[in-house]
Amino acid sequence: MFEHYSVADLFANLYKKRKVNLLALLALFALIAVPFTLKAVKNKNTVKDSTSYSTYITYKITAPETSSKTILNHQVGGYSDFYAKLIDGNLNGAFLFNDVDSDKMKEIAKDLDTTETALKNSSSDYWTKKLTINPLIDDAGVTVKILTPSKEVNDFLESKFDSLIDKFKSAYTDIKVEKLETINSKELTPNEEVALGFNLKNLILRLVIIGILCVFLVIMANVLVYLFNPTINRAGDFSAYQVDFVSTISTVENLSELLSYKCQGQPLAIVSSDNRILKKLQADYNLDIEGVQFVDLQNIKSILGIDNILFVEEYGVTRYKKFEESMQEVRNLNRSVLGVIAFAL
Repeated sequence: MFEHYSVADLFANLYKKRKVNLLALLALFALIAVPFTLKAVKNKNTVKDSTSYSTYITYKITAPETSSKTILNHQVGGYSDFYAKLIDGNLNGAFLFNDVDSDKMKEIAKDLDTTETALKNSSSDYWTKKLTINPLIDDAGVTVKILTPSKEVNDFLESKFDSLIDKFKSAYTDIKVEKLETINSKELTPNEEVALGFNLKNLILRLVIIGILCVFLVIMANVLVYLFNPTINRAGDFSAYQVDFVSTISTVENLSELLSYKCQGQPLAIVSSDNRILKKLQADYNLDIEGVQFVDLQNIKSILGIDNILFVEEYGVTRYKKFEESMQEVRNLNRSVLGVIAFAL
């Protein structure tokens, strides 16, 4: 399989079929790149806003110096822990939405990309990713960070926590609980995949990669075709068949002189292993030389009537196997093969 194959043969094959290869490359590229590009452009219009709104709330606790907290060890506990657990223990739909009307519920559900029923039945597990509650050391207070896709939802939750803290301010008579200024900001949602949308630079880079892949596939297709059915690509390839004379077809004048020289007044049959090549010679050169006939190899009677045979072949088209079979047919008929004239690559 590999005795007729080399890098030079590969390039010869690619060059000979350059038009077909180019069309195949463009078709393959279009087949892959067009849907990919359309999808990339379409994604620009379907990208969800990845911006989330954060609300940072601080409830400051002022405790008496004689508090039971362990200040020296800077531990969390006591009052801070009580109010942190108070908020955490009420992170459920029963508390948050017990007095919310239907219209407001629809807005919140839409903003959180869920349903009203899911919100009303929600537990602390649902709110874990949206809320961070931290009791501060030394009974300094409690911080709450709210992170949702909606500023309105944040404001709603903040108001619920404010009312809860206000309700339990008097739980301890010797402390003071006050709310500090709320800090609001925008940020990307953590732990979620962020859609990037249409990016021209990335698209061009990926199209280049697709183009390189298509070139590789076309080359590999040529390699496979050639490996299983190799073509003759140079004059030296005919030497394996004991052909002494090989000439490349150029101008009509040179070809006419060559055929007249080979004919020498005797009948000469021009044949080919591929009838398409024979017809190409007839059509392109319109030769009219006395004694020269164009004969189909299947026409045994005509071949038997002429002693001298000249093959016309084409580099990059003529197949080794087919040429070998044709040569054997002619020699089986005891005809004299004068040589080969061949179309260039």
